[in-house]
Amino acid sequence: MPRVIGGTLAAHREHTTSKIFAALRALLYERGYDSLTLADIAEAAGMSRTAMYHYVPDKESLLVAYAEHETDAYLTRLDEALRPLD
Repeated sequence: MPRVIGGTLAAHREHTTSKIFAALRALLYERGYDSLTLADIAEAAGMSRTAMYHYVPDKESLLVAYAEHETDAYLTRLDEALRPLD
């Protein structure tokens, strides 16, 4: 049974997803999207390829999830920066 990081399954999932996104980000800059496989991303995130399928069904879904995550983070920062302005 794998260890749960963060005390809860939700925290563990968030931690692992962050590791996956960080690995994807680094590999995208290094090699580009077309040359990546889920196995490459899993290895860079420190997990098995089969474990990746608990988080995403395929590379395209991972890219969409990553784009949504980055967009949400940007919009949050933008909202915080604009909040003091009229």
